[in-house]
Amino acid sequence: MLNNQSLMLLSKFALKAKKHLGLIKVMQMINSEQYAYKTLTQAALSDDKDLVDLTKRICHELHVGMDVVDAIDMYIESIKAINNDEDYLHEVKYFLIKLTTHLYGISINGETYRQAVDNVLINVDDKEKPRYITLARKFYGFWKIRNDGFSKKFNPLNEKMMAQKEDFIKLWASIDHEFLTNLESWPLNLYVESIRQRGLMEEEINICRRVAKVVIIELRSEQNSDENAYRNVIDNIQILFERDDLKGLFLTVSRDFYHFWMGTDSKVAN
Repeated sequence: MLNNQSLMLLSKFALKAKKHLGLIKVMQMINSEQYAYKTLTQAALSDDKDLVDLTKRICHELHVGMDVVDAIDMYIESIKAINNDEDYLHEVKYFLIKLTTHLYGISINGETYRQAVDNVLINVDDKEKPRYITLARKFYGFWKIRNDGFSKKFNPLNEKMMAQKEDFIKLWASIDHEFLTNLESWPLNLYVESIRQRGLMEEEINICRRVAKVVIIELRSEQNSDENAYRNVIDNIQILFERDDLKGLFLTVSRDFYHFWMGTDSKVAN
């Protein structure tokens, strides 16, 4: 049974979500888990960050769709960190609306996920399927990790995540001593100079520089030097952050630094 505070929070959500989703039936959200799930997953795909944050709070109040909504938020933020293209974001969100419908009530494993993706692809043109399959593979990583975060059971993925976190902590501790080539240093120096001109304090500049340097080091393991490689690195690192403020800082720096990193070759050549 929800308390008065929870009911007020739901009412606030209904009012805020009305602009994006139309009329929200508060009592139906309380009485129908499937209706609540559908409403919350759609709200998580809005452009209103305050609504998304409120949606995550409602998920925890109702114990509905917590893993999916968190995964949606992380996935969309990872895309925005690299390329905030409106058309691409619209395509991703359209796909996620279709996909998350088929994720309701299923167990978390590769087989059930493939079945959900197959259900989405039934009405997709063959030429478009490879692109949507790529989107599905990306989202699966976020969904699986967030679900494991809510689960208390031990599994190999949690063990892998622990190892990744340990490696990241070691890299962060030694990042000031990591050597960069001239090609790697060039975009970093340009980025640091740009944020210094904004009037940031030296302590803030140093944190941003260290974050960008971590990205550079991690990019070495990628076979290609393109947008997809950068996105892979951002995806792999951001899931290691549990605190929203740290994840937000990382995504902000990554978004800003991306433009300098993408211009490396031409700038060096000139």
